[in-house]
Amino acid sequence: MLAHAITGWRFKPQFTPQTVYIRPRVDGWNVGYFHWMGAATHVADRRSSAMHGKLFLLDTAYAGIDEENLYCRLDFTEPPSEWSALQCVLLVTIETVAADGRPDLVYRLEASITNGALTDVNFGESGQGKMQNSGIEAGLQSIFACKIPFTLLNAAQGTTLRVRFSLWRDRLPLDALPQEGAIDLGVVPEPELTSLPYAKP
Repeated sequence: MLAHAITGWRFKPQFTPQTVYIRPRVDGWNVGYFHWMGAATHVADRRSSAMHGKLFLLDTAYAGIDEENLYCRLDFTEPPSEWSALQCVLLVTIETVAADGRPDLVYRLEASITNGALTDVNFGESGQGKMQNSGIEAGLQSIFACKIPFTLLNAAQGTTLRVRFSLWRDRLPLDALPQEGAIDLGVVPEPELTSLPYAKP
């Protein structure tokens, strides 16, 4: 059964920036916290969702990089296997902000989900149709996870990646993380991660 609106929560959104490179598995199984330790995390604002009577489906979002790839993970309030007879689309939207002043680009990974199973994955630049998915990995079991090479994002050193997750059904939004803004990641050498402006306390 699809999650219902949450009431009675008193929980503000929490954001933790990336501190080290990560190299997690992306098969969709929740194999433990340590594979994603050091990733940027955003925990949902349950209080805000309850106040607006919205469905609360997405619990925690993770994003992080290594030398060559962007990794994303999404935790749900209930396992996708319990989404009976539900067809929906999970979008991972990545805006690339180049350090050299090039125009910002927006890419989307579109994961089709039917009855709790991942049925198709497409990737492309927003407004430009589908692109080759070479090098992309994605999995959906108890969580959703994916890996996208920097080469597909045209993400050179110094680029900022702005990551946002959203869940859609019948072209209507069900939930998103973050609700506002995005998870910002800097494409920088690992020692420089903690010196980025958003990583400072």
